[in-house]
Amino acid sequence: MLRNNVGRIDHVAICVRQENLKAAVEEFSELLDITFEGPFESTTAGITYYLDWDSGMEVYAPNDRMLAADRFKFLEEHGEGLFRLIFGVADVGEAVERARSLGHEPPHFGSAFNMNPKWRDRFEKMDEALLREPVHGVRIAFSQMQPKESELG
Repeated sequence: MLRNNVGRIDHVAICVRQENLKAAVEEFSELLDITFEGPFESTTAGITYYLDWDSGMEVYAPNDRMLAADRFKFLEEHGEGLFRLIFGVADVGEAVERARSLGHEPPHFGSAFNMNPKWRDRFEKMDEALLREPVHGVRIAFSQMQPKESELG
C-alpha cells in the first residue's frame, strides 16, 4: 500500500544534448550493466529517448525547440544531467489534486501512451502528470503505471 498515494521513485530522466545521446546511452549501459530500449522518437514531446525499465533509467535529448523548450533551456542553463524524478503513485488524479492544493500546477496531465503507443503492449495504464515548476530545484512528475498481467511474471 502506498503511503499518501506516493510510492517510490519510479524512474529518473537524464537530459543530454542530441550529439551526446548515443554516447550517454552506451556509457550508462556499460557502467550500470543495463540494456536500454530505443531509440524512440516522440513527436508530441520533441525528444529522442532510450529506456531501461528494469533500472528505471530514461535518457533523452530534445530535438524540437518548440515542443521541448524546457529541456533546451535546462541544457543551456545547467548542462547535461538529471532532469526529472518520476514518482510512482497509486492514483495520479489524487497526486495532481494534492499538488494543486499546495500551489503546484501540472502543465501536462494525461496518458503516456501519447509518447509511445507501443507501450500499450506492456501496460494497461500509463498516466502521468508533470509539475510546471521545479520544487527546490527538482523537476517532479507522478506516474501511475499498471503492467499487463503477462509483464508481471
